[in-house]
Amino acid sequence: MAREKVFASFILDSEKGLDIALPAESVREATSFISALRPLPASIDFLEGVMDLRGRILPVINLKKRLKLPDTSYSGDSRIAVIQLYNQQFGLMVEDICDVLWVEETDIAPVNPALLSDDKIISSFIKKENDERIFEVLDLTFLFGAGESGAFESFDFQSQDEAAVQRRYNRFVAFTCGEQEYGLSVENAREVTFTANLNETFQSGTIAGDIKLRDRSVPVMAASRLFSEKEEELFREEGSRILIFEVQGILSGLIVDSLVGIVAVPEDEILPLPGIDDGWGAESGIYQGDGSRNMILLDIEKLLAARLEALKSVANISDMTEPDGGAGSRSGRTVHSGSKLVISENSYLVVSISKHFAFQLKDIQEIVKSEKVMYVPEGQRYNGKVINLRGDVLPVVNLREFYSYPGKDGDEGPGKLIICQSPGGRVAFEVDDIVTIYKQENCYPTPSLNPQLDSKRDTLDRLIEFVGDEGAMEHVLVINVHNLFNNYLNMNQQEERIEDSTMTDLSVNLEAGTDGGDS
Repeated sequence: MAREKVFASFILDSEKGLDIALPAESVREATSFISALRPLPASIDFLEGVMDLRGRILPVINLKKRLKLPDTSYSGDSRIAVIQLYNQQFGLMVEDICDVLWVEETDIAPVNPALLSDDKIISSFIKKENDERIFEVLDLTFLFGAGESGAFESFDFQSQDEAAVQRRYNRFVAFTCGEQEYGLSVENAREVTFTANLNETFQSGTIAGDIKLRDRSVPVMAASRLFSEKEEELFREEGSRILIFEVQGILSGLIVDSLVGIVAVPEDEILPLPGIDDGWGAESGIYQGDGSRNMILLDIEKLLAARLEALKSVANISDMTEPDGGAGSRSGRTVHSGSKLVISENSYLVVSISKHFAFQLKDIQEIVKSEKVMYVPEGQRYNGKVINLRGDVLPVVNLREFYSYPGKDGDEGPGKLIICQSPGGRVAFEVDDIVTIYKQENCYPTPSLNPQLDSKRDTLDRLIEFVGDEGAMEHVLVINVHNLFNNYLNMNQQEERIEDSTMTDLSVNLEAGTDGGDS
């Protein structure tokens, strides 16, 4: 079996289609320009300057100058790839970040030595199967040229390379409470839900109440009270959510102001919190990130160690006050105490396009911004839009237009593209916004539809019950990605539909002519 290597890839010159790849173990991070570059007089010509990176002086190299490209300029949105080399960090200017590549050795092709000069910074290419892109691999040991590397011989490059390989990252769910950003390990996080169904019967101290989550009672705490230890008024922002997590087999919730996302944090960049022992573990600390954030990382198990019994008691009381699956249970389902609430076959992405629709999560590959959609003249087949997604041109279906809803106002901002995979191919669906990820075990056949949607009922053949942030239950139609692609985007299928329609109209006309006796 061929051995895999991991590379980080970057766009160096988008106009020329020049993409580069670096061994992933050499890349510490990719960041924007945190501070202005200061020139270094009498330096080598491709050193653009130096930058303050969280208290460290970072030399920044103009990679286009280093590779002697004709155009050595960068836009204001350019990025810096921070690399570890010769016991020191350097910044390489690139136009944008691309992705991480898992490459088999057979995908790496060396450049013929006869074509190389003494400057061997690029000596191989990466060409993956079924991928149109070609990546030029940079050999960082030649970054400063064959004649200029002697000044770095005193640095222990090998030991630093090994240290970089062993670097570890932890992932945290980032959220806000008040003006502060916090992080909770993804190992503890389970899902996110709305605050509308919060039952405040057992509200006391940091406990704000409980919610019923698929027939299971989950005690919920207010982050504002938990972190400040003050009996503040329980106030929920408009975008407040409940972050569900698990500690020692107990499911609990935390009311937070907003969800930021998922952040990968290098262990060696976690700043300790000295002198704080009450409720904080040794591994908790602060992550500064790119300089614009100071995220407090929580060791949730140690933070809640003294509160676990109180959380258990609320869960037990609320369980006893609810009927056991009878008429009071909408679905009659039982979730056993040992089960984990994770994304599964029955999870949906709820989106908005004038009203709510849903996709099955298993059909979705990724979500991207709709800013790079291109219009194709006479492109009625795809509503005139396509997107180039890393070399793969995909049709873009605006779901507002597809289901005959009026267009949104121009000041509502760009929407999102849901990239879906069907057996027939990939397609991008343009929606106004993402509402939430929702788990629902049951779905139902779609009954009658209004005339606006009835012509597309083959794409809306089932629905789910969805409880939104207002606490109201609504029926949400689930989009059948396979039928939509096959019946409306596949050219052969479209021609068959048109032919069938034409034959039907012709048959009706012939019958009408026979009955009338005028032919």
